Amino acid sequence: ALAPQLLCFEWALPDGAFLLLLSAAAIALLLAAALLRGPVRRTLQYHGAEHMAINAYQKGLELTAENIARADRANARCGSLFSLFLLIVGLPLIFVPYGDYLLPVALCAAFELTVLARRVKWLRALLRFGLWTQRKIWTRPPDEAQIALARRGLALLLEITGEKNKKDGAPS
Repeated sequence: ALAPQLLCFEWALPDGAFLLLLSAAAIALLLAAALLRGPVRRTLQYHGAEHMAINAYQKGLELTAENIARADRANARCGSLFSLFLLIVGLPLIFVPYGDYLLPVALCAAFELTVLARRVKWLRALLRFGLWTQRKIWTRPPDEAQIALARRGLALLLEITGEKNKKDGAPS
């Protein structure tokens, strides 16, 4: 354990909160290092291609590589946005006695926030922040092969579900 004199401010935090914050900082540093290279970066490029294909589809554009390449990498229905809202709602629960029993409530509240953030003006700042984190952290610009894979994956999904491309009415 760290020496008590180094943690002179620990008295101001509830039990375990300092270690939680220290752990969160360590995870953030490791995540930042992982995002810069390797397989994690490649995964984030695929995540970006997925968002771009879905955004092109939701705008009713024909699912061509060019249309997908011009689409935004951020999507308001992404799980990373839900995770951000869950963090905002759930983090205070560590300071509440038996707060872990409120996790189902926090999950529901986070989901509702993701839906309401698109409609309620004062929540839009959180939505904008979440979309910004998607562009800066959770997605990376994909290459042409990743865009092609995202296009094909979405086309297969639309074919399986029987949905049609909004632009031309035909399966993509």
